[in-house]
Amino acid sequence: MINVLRSKRVKKNRVSRSILDILPFVKMDDYIHLKNGCFQIFEIESKDIFSMSDSEVNSSIFDFQTFLRAYSSDFKLVVMDFPVNTKHQQEYIEYKLKTCKNKFYAEFLIDRLDELRKVELTSRNTEYYVFIFGKDEGSLKENVASFNRLFKDVANVYDVEYNKKEKIIYRLNNMNSKA
Repeated sequence: MINVLRSKRVKKNRVSRSILDILPFVKMDDYIHLKNGCFQIFEIESKDIFSMSDSEVNSSIFDFQTFLRAYSSDFKLVVMDFPVNTKHQQEYIEYKLKTCKNKFYAEFLIDRLDELRKVELTSRNTEYYVFIFGKDEGSLKENVASFNRLFKDVANVYDVEYNKKEKIIYRLNNMNSKA
């Protein structure tokens, strides 16, 4: 009876022991290489549609619609909130406080420093990105060239620095993180 029970046990599938086995990323240089292709990240400059006239808004919508009809390769639009970074401004005000001899100006600088610290804790920047995909580096270069040609009328697009790419990928894989 015991031998019958032992033989009927179902073997469990072995679970991956490393996150590297699960995530599709292979390496990151000019492009982000995946196990089944690669992609490039670009930052899109946002437009203030609330200050635009109706004709400008309609023109922007039409330009984006034209892009969507003409561009046939894979892409993904990503919107992310990042904390506001006021580190450089704070360092400058701290430097000015050390060299300041005017008592009233020093009080003003202290208030300004407190304000910058509050802004850093409470405010966030919304940033827009587009991911362009390709099966290999050659097809990715073609897709990027096509994207740049077709998207130039829609909005300004900028390359993303290596450190920023790391932050974006980190945020995509750790959705509850602050930075």
